[in-house]
Amino acid sequence: MTTTSSRQFVVAGWVKTSHGRIRTEVAQTIDFSNVQQFVSPQSLPETFVQNIRQSTAISSTTKVQGGGRPGETSVRMSWPLEMDLTVNIDQSGGLVSQIGKVKQAYNRVDSTGDFASLVSNAGEWADTYPTQQGQSGSQRFFFSDSEDHCFSRALSASAGVLTSIVDGKGCDDD
Repeated sequence: MTTTSSRQFVVAGWVKTSHGRIRTEVAQTIDFSNVQQFVSPQSLPETFVQNIRQSTAISSTTKVQGGGRPGETSVRMSWPLEMDLTVNIDQSGGLVSQIGKVKQAYNRVDSTGDFASLVSNAGEWADTYPTQQGQSGSQRFFFSDSEDHCFSRALSASAGVLTSIVDGKGCDDD
């Protein structure tokens, strides 16, 4: 099953101020996609599967003319999501096991004149029921800008325990 949507708009106007006439225009595009795959049991015992791939992306540009502070600002954001679910059902229709995996992220790029910044936050998790074998998770946050500011932290966990913390990856000067 696939669902997609793309929307675009432009809003523009001007105002007279003590700094003169200022014209502002905002143009934005929003794209959405959701693709799902289902495998449904026909008889017992059987396995039910649902796989989801979803993406939302927004691109926005603001232009200002006049007023002594003209310029252009752009923002791009995205929220990708992947989810896989497998459920094993026994002969009586009872749940035998369940495996879930999720990948999720948030990405953002801002730019104004000579300044730009990037934020990326991504995570991945896996879980099983009832055994809890294979439980794991990881998350990475990254920020960088054109003024040489940078922050990076990556976390990993397994079986409900934090297993590693890595700071600074991607912030190297070389």
